[in-house]
Amino acid sequence: MNNDVSGDINQNNMDMQQRIEQMAEALKIMEYQLDQTIKNQEHAIRVRADIQSAIESAKKIKDNEKETTTASQPPDVHLSIGGGAYVLAKVSASNKILLDIGSGVIIEKDVEYALNHFENSIREIDIVIKNANAEQQKLTHYIEQYRMQINQAFQATRDAPGMSGNV
Repeated sequence: MNNDVSGDINQNNMDMQQRIEQMAEALKIMEYQLDQTIKNQEHAIRVRADIQSAIESAKKIKDNEKETTTASQPPDVHLSIGGGAYVLAKVSASNKILLDIGSGVIIEKDVEYALNHFENSIREIDIVIKNANAEQQKLTHYIEQYRMQINQAFQATRDAPGMSGNV
């Protein structure tokens, strides 16, 4: 009978250890998802900043169009040189902007269309950022819960008979 009790205790402890390992694997997956969510959110924030810069430049071009005097200077706009760096550049009188609409396709549109396009993009990115923030909070909450459960399960196996030499 003693062997049966001892065998049951050992089996329960092995089951608990297996459960802890499964929970630890699930925790790793959630941590990876959280890391990816944070990276996506950071990327969306950078893209939003680029679009905001484009809006400012397009507004300067639009304002320059309204000034029809020949004495007015072309506006300074932010020109991306890559890597998140910009230079100030003068724009000759132009009422058109080239827009990259994806897959290497560039279209020529008037400034007002471009501003609307940029503002729509900002709204879409704001939704992405908001959703990523909600996902980040949800994953952080789940991760904290899993860590507590793993710690409790580990503590239970450590305190269980047969695991610390208490049998």
